[in-house]
Amino acid sequence: RNGVLTINNNDSNEGTCTVNLTGIGFTPAPEIDLERNTGGSIPNGSAANAGYNTIFATTTVGNTTAPKTYHIANEGTANLSLTSITSSNPAEFSISLNPAPITINPNTEIDFEIIFSPTGIGLRTATITIVSNDADENPYTFNVQGNGDCASGTLTFLPDNGPVGTIVNVTSST
Repeated sequence: RNGVLTINNNDSNEGTCTVNLTGIGFTPAPEIDLERNTGGSIPNGSAANAGYNTIFATTTVGNTTAPKTYHIANEGTANLSLTSITSSNPAEFSISLNPAPITINPNTEIDFEIIFSPTGIGLRTATITIVSNDADENPYTFNVQGNGDCASGTLTFLPDNGPVGTIVNVTSST
């Protein structure tokens, strides 16, 4: 935008003062950024990656990991309306601290946490989806993964000794 500021005065040796004005306007907008607990960003649509802190430790089926904390930052100039944070596999990757729905002011952030609780063995995965009013990153998604492991068992042999040919029953408990 351009304009002119005119200052009229009654000074006898100086006339009217004019100042040319130039400015650039913008429309305030929210801008989401997802950060891992070490402060670096996790790109929208990213695969699980150790550098993004989105790979969980191998965990025994039936057990639970300590929660991993992530930060949702509003780097924009308008409020970010965070509608929801969901997991495509909530039985194994649950959002344990979920502030949504919430409004995040510009230049502030909120935390959420994910817990891994495998229900089966092997590679387990989920997509985390964050819905907001960000114009170009809605929804914001990233993938997480972890491995489910078998619980070790205790073997019992009965009888635990005998002559050659003794039939031994082997049982296991977890």
